Amino acid sequence: MKSSPANSKHRLYAVAVRVTFALLSLLIGAAVVDNTVHHKWRISADMAHMIDTNTTDSVVTRWNTESARQFENQFALVINTPLDDAAYNREDAIEAAIDAFETTHDALFVAVDHSDSLSPLVDKLIQHRFNFTDTQAGRSAEDVAAAIVSKAYGAGFEGVPGLSLRNDPQGILQARLNEFLPQPQADVFANRIAIINDNTPPSLLLSYQIQGSGLDLATQAKLVDAVDQLESALAPLLPEAQLWRLGPVFHAQFAAASMKSDLSVIATGSTLGILILFLTMFGRPQALLVSIGSITFGFATAFTLCNWLFTQLHFIVLVFGASLIGVCVDFSLHLFARYYQTPEENGKQVFSAIFSPLLLSLASSVLGYLCLSFSGLSSLQQIAVFSCLGLSAAWLFLGTIACSLPSANKPALLLPWLTHSLSAVIGKGARKKPLINSALFAGLIAVAAASALLYSTSDNPRLMYHASPKLINDLKQAASVIQEFDPSRAILVSGRSEEAVMQKLAALQTLLEQWRADGLIAGYRSIHTLLPLAQEQRSAFARNDRLYQPGGAVYDTLISLGYPVASVAKAGEFRLLTPSSLAGSSALTQNLWVESGDEVATVIELKSPDSRRLQAAIKKLNDPMVVFADRAADLTHILATIRHKAQSLLLVAYLMILAMFVINYRSLVALQLIAIPLGSSLATVAIISAFGAINAFHIFALYLVLGLGIDYAVFLQASRNNPDASTLAAIVLSALTSLLSFGLLGLSQTPMIGDFGITLSLGIAINAAVIFLHFLISSCATTNNSQSVHKSNG
Repeated sequence: MKSSPANSKHRLYAVAVRVTFALLSLLIGAAVVDNTVHHKWRISADMAHMIDTNTTDSVVTRWNTESARQFENQFALVINTPLDDAAYNREDAIEAAIDAFETTHDALFVAVDHSDSLSPLVDKLIQHRFNFTDTQAGRSAEDVAAAIVSKAYGAGFEGVPGLSLRNDPQGILQARLNEFLPQPQADVFANRIAIINDNTPPSLLLSYQIQGSGLDLATQAKLVDAVDQLESALAPLLPEAQLWRLGPVFHAQFAAASMKSDLSVIATGSTLGILILFLTMFGRPQALLVSIGSITFGFATAFTLCNWLFTQLHFIVLVFGASLIGVCVDFSLHLFARYYQTPEENGKQVFSAIFSPLLLSLASSVLGYLCLSFSGLSSLQQIAVFSCLGLSAAWLFLGTIACSLPSANKPALLLPWLTHSLSAVIGKGARKKPLINSALFAGLIAVAAASALLYSTSDNPRLMYHASPKLINDLKQAASVIQEFDPSRAILVSGRSEEAVMQKLAALQTLLEQWRADGLIAGYRSIHTLLPLAQEQRSAFARNDRLYQPGGAVYDTLISLGYPVASVAKAGEFRLLTPSSLAGSSALTQNLWVESGDEVATVIELKSPDSRRLQAAIKKLNDPMVVFADRAADLTHILATIRHKAQSLLLVAYLMILAMFVINYRSLVALQLIAIPLGSSLATVAIISAFGAINAFHIFALYLVLGLGIDYAVFLQASRNNPDASTLAAIVLSALTSLLSFGLLGLSQTPMIGDFGITLSLGIAINAAVIFLHFLISSCATTNNSQSVHKSNG
């Protein structure tokens, strides 16, 4: 018996979909094996990884990279507590508790002993000690001798470890080191340094280096758990103590835990709502299970292949990818709304009947997301590839399952009621079609004007995370006790030679003092604090050569104090101490010198810089050798760059989809269809701008508003000549499921997730409302609707 052309078409679609699905499954299997063998499952939480910052290998880039890596892998604990008799009675137990904390978790972090870093620095200075001169170079020989004797007998020698009267008799190196590393008033308690402050109780400072990455989520969780255990162990020993936690690892863990908690509650609520909606509408789990399978397969495919293709994935890519649930569910709803409305047809026939609009909806969505790949930014390229792979895989899964479904035989539970109710609405406003069309056009113009007038942006990364009030308070409290240099802001003086950089640095000293007096900075230090210029080193060497010869003040004084002649070092030959050599000698100085290619730079570390005023002051210098490096501002720049790229490519996506529509439909129809998501996006931007500012996450959400709007528009056009209540029912259900999925995101305490959810909710609601109006003014509500409803009820 010869098969009909319709059956041949059904079989052709089924074979094509199944073969493609099988090939994709094989590719996923190979990728899973390769990812596992080569350990490619990597997720990054670092905002800096969202943009390719190494396109130019400059000293500023190098400093940003290195300082960020060090900063994110360091943390400190400050135990602020009264050191009374009770505390000293428990000193051994307190020391044991801290020792246990450090030894138990030595694979996670190691204690930082600054004296270990001080020793190689002192050794380097001693080797070149004759290159340094007394700041009071005009002192007489008698004054020099008297100062040395005073150190030996009178005041005692309060030296830096490693320095002695023999190798630093005039205290020159000691003076420079004390200026470079000012020592606060301190005591020793529990074998740790206790900083004494007039306004607060003493503070035990514990510094640590993380073994691995402080941005690793598992490391963060383990570290916070370990610190919690230490706090519990110290509580009975130091009842009045406060434990202040300092370091980005704690803020990152809090933000991640906050997001996880929000998403867990939101996911539970939205999943429950979607379950109830599916079961009440369709009356059986079939549609729900297929939808979940489609979403899971799509996400798993995208996650596996993107890990295979890229070095690492950023967590924002996963957040955006997870939100594709709304578009994936759309495909399932259109399939099952028709499947249960025509129970006499099997799944292959239903899939074939809506194949064209389903394929066009997929193609337009993929085309829209594909535009992000032209950004040149790896993060947006990842989002583009993840979205395209996820949607395509979900679509193939749905098609494969649909082609295996038998006839439904009986209608769904409440779907016939919903379809019947909607069929009664279709065409009711046909007489007012010109008026409503005019109103929609005027509304489009109005929201375009409003969004243009109200449009404002914000790219501040601090406004995108949920910050911990306790951690912020810890930072403020510790700042009054520990005067640390800002790890994320510095002045860089760069040039082509070390001597040119050092001379420019020396010339800046007067200006730095003026900035400190004016309140632009609270303090500063640089390698110039330790190291004289090359010319100054030569002059110092010549003067010391005379002082250390027989008859010289230093030589004669040391001999008179009983030092053997052999132990009184002679100056020898001059050896220049270079800034790169000094910086590389110790961890205390390694951050003060940066080299990249032919360029070198010295770093001026700052205390409490007023970024805005300092940036303006440096810009006013108009000196290309002097740059203010601000890593927080760089993160803002990263987000601004991503936002600019994303919003520009969103416009490109609209134009490319419009071109596709023009090819498939006539020009006027294409404009009408693209106007649906465009108007929704503009209205959403206008509403958000009226109450706040637009950021990158609002723009990301607008891509989904486009995807869902295009999906609605394609199916609207597919039933324009024969308005189908099942199509409208699918769109209504899609809007409801999307609002349940994304609407609750707007309640998140994490601002970027809340922004994403609010934008999607507004865009989806406006999309659905416009589609409903189009069905309302449809000029022909056909008998097919009532017939299909009658059959489903029959």
